[in-house]
Amino acid sequence: MVRRGEGLVLSLGDGHKFTVTVDNAESAVRAIRARLKVRGTSL
Repeated sequence: MVRRGEGLVLSLGDGHKFTVTVDNAESAVRAIRARLKVRGTSL
């Protein structure tokens, strides 16, 4: 499926990249960062 609009790219630890299309990329980045901090991982 191809979707147009905002998106974000997650760079994984193994060098791969994962692209996600979302309705609100800015909010998605904030949510992911908050979730990673809870788990003890910093960006």
